[in-house]
Amino acid sequence: MLAARAHRSGLEAMSPEEADEIGSVLRALAEATRIVSGADRIYSITFNEAVPHLHIHIIPRFIAAPQTQSWTLADFYRGIVAGREKAVDPVEALDMAQRIATEFIRLLPRIPFEPAHHPD
Repeated sequence: MLAARAHRSGLEAMSPEEADEIGSVLRALAEATRIVSGADRIYSITFNEAVPHLHIHIIPRFIAAPQTQSWTLADFYRGIVAGREKAVDPVEALDMAQRIATEFIRLLPRIPFEPAHHPD
């Protein structure tokens, strides 16, 4: 998952500079996920309902796994939450996340970083 540094309710609430930055970061994260997972495609989705802060889910899509196709993916997720579908082993998930993070850092464009200032 990718979260915006500044508190924004969605992409439409971002400045052009923020949108450019998140687009560059999202591209690098999607590519890192594809390289490490071997996925055929990478989905990126955002709803911003539960938490009114932009966060984008990065989801690998495998043609050989029909449960990851398009909107079927939402049903698959609900099945995991309900216990009808098997979730990925947590050790495997952590290993994959660490490998994606390493590849992401390699691909990440050089973006100047200023920590967000939050009112106390």
